[in-house]
Amino acid sequence: MGKLEMRMLSLPSCSDMNFLYEFLPPKSSSPAVIHAHTREIIHIISGGGGGCVSGKRFKLVKGDCLTVPPGAEHVFFTRKKSLEAISIFSPPMDRRNPDARIMPCKKRTGR
Repeated sequence: MGKLEMRMLSLPSCSDMNFLYEFLPPKSSSPAVIHAHTREIIHIISGGGGGCVSGKRFKLVKGDCLTVPPGAEHVFFTRKKSLEAISIFSPPMDRRNPDARIMPCKKRTGR
């Protein structure tokens, strides 16, 4: 099982949001996370998989875009394909003290 890779993208002209590149290898899942004050907009740029936001499960494919409101627990997973996405956070995430609470581990699969 692979590990979620993340990299902040610098766009100095955007002070009210920030951007994160995310890569999830095949047969992997992200940790379940809640952002208390931050809205996250996720755009799938490659591959596919699935996700769960506030208990609602769905498939994700290249070109999909979804919004995760503040306070919503969310998790993403892959099966055969990897998944690449760009996430936009507003208000911007503080790199030193991010608004991201990792939730206790539950069994998460794409089934």
